[in-house]
Amino acid sequence: MLPKVRRTIAAGVVCTAIAAPAVAIGDDKLATWTGGEALASEVDRALSQVSTRGRTGGDSGNGLDKAVERYRRAARGVAVEKIVLASIEDRQQAIEDSDDADGYRFARQQALLDAYLATLRDAIEISDEQVEAYYEENRDQFQVPKSVTLWNIYRRDDGDRDETLEALAELRRRIVDGNEAFSAVAREHSESETRLRDGRVGHYREGELPEELGKVVFALEDGAVSEPLPVSDGAVLLHVSDVVEASTFSVDEVEERIRRRLTAARLEETIVEKAGEEKPPAGSTVLALDELKALYDGDDHDAVALEIGNFRLTAIQAARQSSGVPRPLDFEADEDADTARDEAIEYGYAGLVRRALLYSMIEADKTLIDADRLKEAEEHLVDVRDRALVDSEVRRRVRERAAADEGALERFFDDNAHHFQSEPRFRVRELTIATGEDPLASMRKLEAARDRVVAGSSTLEDEAAELGGEIAEFDPKTVAELTEVGPKVPGVVLELGAAGLAVPFQEDDLLHLIDVVERQEPRQLSFAEAREAALDEYLERHQRSLSDEVTDELLSQAGYEFDEQAVRTYLVPPL
Repeated sequence: MLPKVRRTIAAGVVCTAIAAPAVAIGDDKLATWTGGEALASEVDRALSQVSTRGRTGGDSGNGLDKAVERYRRAARGVAVEKIVLASIEDRQQAIEDSDDADGYRFARQQALLDAYLATLRDAIEISDEQVEAYYEENRDQFQVPKSVTLWNIYRRDDGDRDETLEALAELRRRIVDGNEAFSAVAREHSESETRLRDGRVGHYREGELPEELGKVVFALEDGAVSEPLPVSDGAVLLHVSDVVEASTFSVDEVEERIRRRLTAARLEETIVEKAGEEKPPAGSTVLALDELKALYDGDDHDAVALEIGNFRLTAIQAARQSSGVPRPLDFEADEDADTARDEAIEYGYAGLVRRALLYSMIEADKTLIDADRLKEAEEHLVDVRDRALVDSEVRRRVRERAAADEGALERFFDDNAHHFQSEPRFRVRELTIATGEDPLASMRKLEAARDRVVAGSSTLEDEAAELGGEIAEFDPKTVAELTEVGPKVPGVVLELGAAGLAVPFQEDDLLHLIDVVERQEPRQLSFAEAREAALDEYLERHQRSLSDEVTDELLSQAGYEFDEQAVRTYLVPPL
């Protein structure tokens, strides 16, 4: 049996020590409690998953002492996780019944899909010849343009342009003759804010400056100073340093980048082929471009943007993931920015639809996923599920603890009462008329009706009767609740600001005129009314300390004990 090899941390030195072959690595018990234990291997795993950099708190002493403190914290986390999970009989059912069900569903969806895409990717082979061909066809992608550091000395015109140019020419002579450094002259004589940086403007690549300026700058040799150049309200001297000439990466230098690009493109082709002519089944949510853009631009990030079978993405998830869909090798964005954005959204969304169709296939037949890839995904999901369950339980206990301390909560409310006010409410009426065959003419009629009502020569009821419209009345509503009246209504009411008639607007086949009858200003809420909001804010501010209290209570009830000597022996085993 080979001797056990461990990392030793002592006095800030990391080295290797050889211990007697007593037990397998990781069998050391670093903490115990009633019915459970935290092994070194489990604590090591916890440390590898969560960075402790910058969170040493009150750590002092040498490297070994700091390492012991890290193990102490990690062991507590392992213990809490085991204690909580031991109390849950059916973890899978528990996560499906929890508030984290949607998050776990999304994690499962992504893990299985990623495993399948990795399976497809593993089967793709890119030859050296394909790499060479791509390199030759796309050499411009691997060029590094010329770059310089640009400096300037600026002088403002005081009514005589020739005098300004001559003053700069004299400064240039002093620099070129070697009598003074450009930076010193700029600091003393430049009238630009760049004088505070000795005249340094910045580092630029060819093509990043305006065309005419770029021609001058990139024609200068390293260390050279230009002749005085007239500008709109003065003149400048330009100086360049740190000049790096244009170059091209060799094929060897960019081989891996090319392989990744070709593999991604080939993978997308495979996805298109696998999805084939499959169509989303009835009941699916697949949006048209205009609907999708409206959703991406809106505030409802949790609205469903795509749903096929059990595959579902919210607006925020779809927006983030669509940008990761690889474009074809010959994809060229349109020069018009709006058109290019539409193309990118449309292509990315189409890629997500294809992935949703594939997800239905792998859900029905997981043998499509490589066995090792599937095992990794399932192990990852177990970790995700268990962490979510533990976090959920700790959050529940933290909330219960905070809610039970009525005195602390009421004091917090009193100290922050200005945070807890009611929202403004608006009592509105809405006049709607049909657009008719001539929407513009109908809109002009509605605008004229508004003017008469505002002037007091007519009423909304009279105008509704005249125009053949309908009036609906609504109880006082918050801005968020006004969306029930219509999606544009909150914006219209906020723009108006107070009681009165808003500007008419069109939505679908109707013209709308909003009458804000009353604006109810915010009022101070009582503790009873604001209790839940106060509790939420209190938890935000005291989450860490309350979590520590809950953790301490859990460990104490379980009879938790941390074996510091076992940790020191584990880290620095006897020779």
